[in-house]
Formats: sequence, structure tokens, C-alpha cells
Amino acid sequence: MWPDRIVVASLDQNSAVGTNKAIDEVSRDRVLTTEELRLVWQLAGDGEYGAIVRLLILTGQRREEVGGMLWPEIEIADVNWRIGAERTKNGLVHDVPLSAPAVEILKARSRCDEKREFVFGAGTGPFQGWSNAKQALDRRMGAFLKAKQSANVELKPWRLHDIRRTVATGLPHIVEAVLNHVSGHRAGVAGVYNRAAYAAEKRTALDAWATRVIELGGRS
Repeated sequence: MWPDRIVVASLDQNSAVGTNKAIDEVSRDRVLTTEELRLVWQLAGDGEYGAIVRLLILTGQRREEVGGMLWPEIEIADVNWRIGAERTKNGLVHDVPLSAPAVEILKARSRCDEKREFVFGAGTGPFQGWSNAKQALDRRMGAFLKAKQSANVELKPWRLHDIRRTVATGLPHIVEAVLNHVSGHRAGVAGVYNRAAYAAEKRTALDAWATRVIELGGRS
């Protein structure tokens, strides 16, 4: 059973309990269970891929946005990550409040070359080793589950994008602002004027989510 959704005190709404999907779910509906999320966090690794995966969990942003993160986008003093319009799917500037664990992850990254703006990856581009790193993580998770249960345990197929969906399951309706979706009450002119108003709620929601992730057995 997925834990209760995070409730932001300033929002007038009821909490809900997210449940796991049926076994015959299609991949686009995949939501990680509590145990799976815990294992992903713990076994992601100590390298840059591990940092990327944990930032995906903490921020709920897209794989390409985190893997292509730029140092100029990071505002450590304001604990904020501002993704430029040219890098977002909807073409809008997107502010992502950074929780304390997210800041710690970024502070641990060393910027060896001041001319290179990418936080992850090598050479002139962003992180590229998605396939091999994901396969290695799957092997670590599968081995852990097999050893823990002393049986032939098979890990259900999952994708990194399922982390984003899992974050959405754990957040209240403010999730649209957190994930940079423009629909419903955030569409059109109303969405433009509501952007600033949601800043505080987004920060509260992501801070609460980070606390929940750590409580589930994660480490920063």
C-alpha cells in the first residue's frame, strides 16, 4: 500500500491513499510500491547516476531535465532550480524548490571545469549512460530481493518515468504546479497569474515529500 499522500496545510483538501496498480497494468500506469521506491533510493549507487535518480525522486521532474541540469539553473542561495523555457516540455520557465536533501546532493557534485555548464555527464553534453546504468540498478535490486526472500524473485519491469508518476501519487493537487503541467485550473491566463501564488505550496509539498522519502529508509 502506498503511503498517504502529502497534504499541504495551506490547501483545503482531503488526503487520499494511493494504491498499487493491478498486476496486469500497462507500463504507463506503473507506480512504484513503497518497498520499490525504498530500494531504488538505497541501491541507486554513489555515482552521478545515483545522484540523478535521487533527484528524480525528490523533485519529480523529467529524466532529461535532471540529466541535463545546468549549473546556471541552480540557485543554491534561494534553494531553487529554475529550468529554462527551452528545456521544458511546455516551453515555460519552471521553478523547482529544492529540499534540503536535494541541496545536499547538488553540493556534493564537484564542478571541475568552470566552462562546462552541465551538472552531470562528460564532454560537451549531458548525462548519456541511461540504459547501462538502469540495467545495473535493476540487477542490484533483483539480487537484493532474491537474497532477502531466498527465492527466485523477479522484479517487475519499470522505467525511470515511473518515478515521476510515483511522486505525483504522493502529492496533492499542487502536483500540477510541481510537475509543470498546464491543465485545468492552471491553464490559460489564470495559470499565469497563479504561478507565483503556488511557489510557497510547491516548496511546502516538496519539503514534505523529501521528509517522507527519508523516513521510508532513504539516505541523503
